[in-house]
Amino acid sequence: DNHILSEEGKLINPDDASGAALEEVLEEVGCKKPSHGKLSPELWELQKWAWKEYDPAFHHISTRAHQTVAECRPKDSSGSSTPYAPPPSPAHSSFKRLRRDLTADSSILAVTYRLLHVHCCIVDSPKPVTNLQGKSMYEHGAKSETALARAVHILTLGAFTWEEDIQDSIEKTGNSSWRIHGGGDLGSVFFDRSNENRSAPTVRDWVDKALLRNPQEVMNDDWYRGEENALLLLSRLSKNEPSFL
Repeated sequence: DNHILSEEGKLINPDDASGAALEEVLEEVGCKKPSHGKLSPELWELQKWAWKEYDPAFHHISTRAHQTVAECRPKDSSGSSTPYAPPPSPAHSSFKRLRRDLTADSSILAVTYRLLHVHCCIVDSPKPVTNLQGKSMYEHGAKSETALARAVHILTLGAFTWEEDIQDSIEKTGNSSWRIHGGGDLGSVFFDRSNENRSAPTVRDWVDKALLRNPQEVMNDDWYRGEENALLLLSRLSKNEPSFL
């Protein structure tokens, strides 16, 4: 809020309240780079620890700005893998339910798989696409890095969402069904989960349904018989498109 920013800034520099408060915030997460001249604008560089909080799908930043950030993002010299996006912020139980509903939805997972497959598929493969629904997505020039990034982001969100243990919440609410917390309604990959199984699906169950499942089942199309699952496609992306993973 600009009003709060201005009021806080007055305590630092009454002559430039907004600028002073903004600079103080920037100093917490970044380092000021040397200026090349008096008229040159001040440039800031994000501290390495703060990159863990960077969300490449944050909608208040333009796509072009995100692309610039991706080019500047420092490489991890340790060789350890890092998530595409940070864990989602704490939220009300209603919003947590939406996360579970979204990331367990069969249609959403089919769309994310199609985007991964399109990006990794060899266009001139001997496998014909004549009778494939949505074959135009496999044509030259149809790939979208922005769409691919959104698909990877949804899968990352799913991994974080289903990693959360909701058994305590189930016991506190007194409701024996895990479905009230989301992820089990019509259209969900867990919709057919037996009601006798009162334990909520775990992140292992979600990985099995979202990343390891037979693509033929994910897409409900025989054309995908024998194709690589989502996890293998993500592995290929990590090698060919390291900026995504």
